[in-house]
Amino acid sequence: MNKLVFEPIGDNWYKTFLFFVCTLFIVFGFEPALKVLDRVTRKAFFISNYDYQVLLQYVLFRIRYMKDFNDIFMEASSNVVKVLRLKVSVFFFWDEQRDSFILYPSGGDDSASLQKEHPLISYMGIVKDTVYYKKLQDDIAYDMDMSRRYKDIDVHAMTLLLKRFDAEICLPLLINGEVKGIWIIGEKNNKGLISREEINWIKNIAAQISVIVENIILYGQLIKSERFAMLGRMSAAVAHEIRNPLTGLSGFLQMVNLDRANGEVLDKFLKIAPGEFKRLEKLTDNLLALGRNTAVRQELISLTGLIDETLEFTAHMFRDRGIKTTINYFPVPKVSIEAKQIKQLMLNVIMNAA
Repeated sequence: MNKLVFEPIGDNWYKTFLFFVCTLFIVFGFEPALKVLDRVTRKAFFISNYDYQVLLQYVLFRIRYMKDFNDIFMEASSNVVKVLRLKVSVFFFWDEQRDSFILYPSGGDDSASLQKEHPLISYMGIVKDTVYYKKLQDDIAYDMDMSRRYKDIDVHAMTLLLKRFDAEICLPLLINGEVKGIWIIGEKNNKGLISREEINWIKNIAAQISVIVENIILYGQLIKSERFAMLGRMSAAVAHEIRNPLTGLSGFLQMVNLDRANGEVLDKFLKIAPGEFKRLEKLTDNLLALGRNTAVRQELISLTGLIDETLEFTAHMFRDRGIKTTINYFPVPKVSIEAKQIKQLMLNVIMNAA
């Protein structure tokens, strides 16, 4: 008869159990453990979880079509502050009208500006590279290369400005090789150091901002030069347009002078002359408007009525030249136009035909 006999495992049973537990840990706990170890390592060595190439493309996508400097600087600052968890990020950019570097984003507050002679601006113009606040402090503390590196530069004034913004680094914005702005990056909220990868990311953004801003400046200069060129080309045409109403007014004055007793002629002159003087004033305004943006003032006007006024104004010229006019209108509804400009157009066409 067979018997079921249980024999002790022996002294090696605990090894079998330990092997079984380790196997379960490897199967179910190895991956989470690696994730924890990765997070600890990244935090200890200031390694970021961000893909900065992707972040760079994102920031560029946000700012590449912007035309306002304040919008560009605000967008760049907000992204860098959010990603790196910074205390502050500000720009100082050159403003020709104010003849100083204006703080952005701040709404262009004049009280927050730097003169181009400021030591930090001067030093950035020399090195044209990233300035590190801690490096400045160390150089001051240990007096290393002070005479050579910072010759004729007030380093203490530089550090005071950077300290004002809790700065970690400061980068130049170069336009045609000239410093037109600086970007001050504050320290992190957790007091951690900005890594080399993060600094390279910020440098790439600064370089792209410089390109975008330079394109905006060049476009503005092109528009300005085109306006001046247009002003030169139009001077002869405008002189012609001014001559036409002056000729009409002169003709009316001759008619009034020849027949002063004719009240009807005088009434017509007094009725038409103010409008023509206004139109001459408008022509002058149009010349000035080439240098600025102006809105067109449209109103509902009868074209036939406008033609009647123009023909009445030029009647003396037709009579003097023996020209007979025939009017034959079709029904025309009122249209929304800039009446003074259209009247000038009609006057030029009629007088040129005569």
